[in-house]
Amino acid sequence: MPLKGPQGERDLMLVREIMKPHTFSLRPDNTLREAIEAVRTHGSPVLPVTVGERLTATISLASIRSRAAEVGLAAGSLPVNQALDPDPAFCFVDEDILEAEDDVNRERPVMMVVDRDKRVVGTVATKELCSEIGRLRGPLTGSIGSAYPDVNFDDDPVEYESEESFPASDPPSASSSQ
Repeated sequence: MPLKGPQGERDLMLVREIMKPHTFSLRPDNTLREAIEAVRTHGSPVLPVTVGERLTATISLASIRSRAAEVGLAAGSLPVNQALDPDPAFCFVDEDILEAEDDVNRERPVMMVVDRDKRVVGTVATKELCSEIGRLRGPLTGSIGSAYPDVNFDDDPVEYESEESFPASDPPSASSSQ
């Protein structure tokens, strides 16, 4: 379906087109040991934590390791709710990927994909989402000065190989010491 936007007309790409279907969730009362096993089994560094079918948080391998380092050997028996990432990164399954860009947290490797009732329906790798967004936006256009409309960088060119460019960084020449 064509969409008219600032970059002109383009095809609409929904998050559902690049997501992996959801297969597994943890509950807040699962143990960290069960969470680690689920991460290994499902091959995802981030898993959804749900109450009923609704997304309430996520848990990552990093948060499990951090909590285990704090607690020590007994960490495996702790409930998942003691190591949650309470602000899960998510986007909607029926959302255009350019709209989903606002929700991208590049520090998280995976985003949850939810329906409008916040039920987890899949996951999308942040890297893949960003790659598709870049592909749709096309190559960068304009020049370095386009971010600064009142400045014309061509009016004051710098000759990096000239002696006048960086005189303080140049060692004194033999002719200047006489």
